Amino acid sequence: SAAVAQSSDHLVAELLPRDDPRDRKKAVTLGKRFLGQMDELVTLLKKCEPHFIRCIKPNDAKVPQDFNSFKVQEQIRCAGVLEVCRIRRVGFPYRFPFAKFFRKYRLVVSTLKGDGYLPSAGELSDCDELIRVLDDDTGVLRGGVDGNYTLGHTKVFLRVAGYDTMERALEQALLGSIVHIQGWVRGLRSVWRYRQMRHALAELDSAMDGRVSETISKALKRVQAVVFNRGSHTAQVKAAKKLLEQLAAERKYLRALQEASSKRLLKELERLLEEVGQAVPAMRETHPKVLEDAELLVQGLREEPGIIAALKAGVDGRDRQALIKALADADRIELPSSNLLVTARQIVDELDGRKSLLRNMTEAIEAGEYATVEALLAKHRKMAIVGVVPPDEERVLKRANRFISG
Repeated sequence: SAAVAQSSDHLVAELLPRDDPRDRKKAVTLGKRFLGQMDELVTLLKKCEPHFIRCIKPNDAKVPQDFNSFKVQEQIRCAGVLEVCRIRRVGFPYRFPFAKFFRKYRLVVSTLKGDGYLPSAGELSDCDELIRVLDDDTGVLRGGVDGNYTLGHTKVFLRVAGYDTMERALEQALLGSIVHIQGWVRGLRSVWRYRQMRHALAELDSAMDGRVSETISKALKRVQAVVFNRGSHTAQVKAAKKLLEQLAAERKYLRALQEASSKRLLKELERLLEEVGQAVPAMRETHPKVLEDAELLVQGLREEPGIIAALKAGVDGRDRQALIKALADADRIELPSSNLLVTARQIVDELDGRKSLLRNMTEAIEAGEYATVEALLAKHRKMAIVGVVPPDEERVLKRANRFISG
């Protein structure tokens, strides 16, 4: 770039910008580097509250549990600790801008400006009034240079005693606020738990109305999760547990009644019905149809021997009226199918068929229908006749034979 700038051609010399010696970066000296590090250190120290630690030798023998008061006092005096303490007590080591002071200690007097008030910098009256109110309450802070604080143009200056007093007052205010917040949070939690409890109890009542064990158990678990002491003291929980026991007993008796009914066990059904009346009387309302069917079955089983005897007598005597009555009773008690029932129905059908045949035969004789009478007689001969032929039937047959012969 220097060679181009020294060219005799004006156009070439102006192609590149000329170097400005003032723009060249100056070399950093050791002193400037040290000064920069000191500035950084001072800035860091201003952001924190430094504490100085002095190591004190308690005795010359270097043994534990041996404290030499004279030697320790001499070390403290030589290290300047006592002088530093005296200076701190005499001066104002704690300094706060007005805005920062008010924001930090406004909780001490929460009614001063109201919640949410943030003063701007330079509001001297707010800080002065805050300290005055605190002075009235505690009697510890005393204004002026000889007191525990003083007010400058932009800052509040506090002695150690004044600062400690303010910190204790702030701690008490914060403690009161914490207690208030805790009470508010506990109240919210109590309201939330109460709403959860009411909702869970309402679900439990609805589940109990449905009388479904699984639904009741789920609702009961939700109640026990949100109600104190698992809700054992509440009437709903007690009723739900009792209902679950009742439903379990009902399921047990329903299964037993179903099994005994399918096997038609009279003694077992009588025992179960008696136990249901004593242990689960509510089944009369919840499962009336099941119990009514079981009682009807018991009644039928008690009548069954007599009905079977009537069927046998009707079959043996071929008594149509007795058989019809016995078959009706058998249908009423739902007597299981058997050879006896089949035979009884066959006999009734046979007797009805013979009665119809005799009626048709009588009508044919009166009408003089020779061929019809002859055909009906042939059909009658094919019928199996068991026992003695009834007199009415015998008279019709004799009349038909005379009609054919004559």
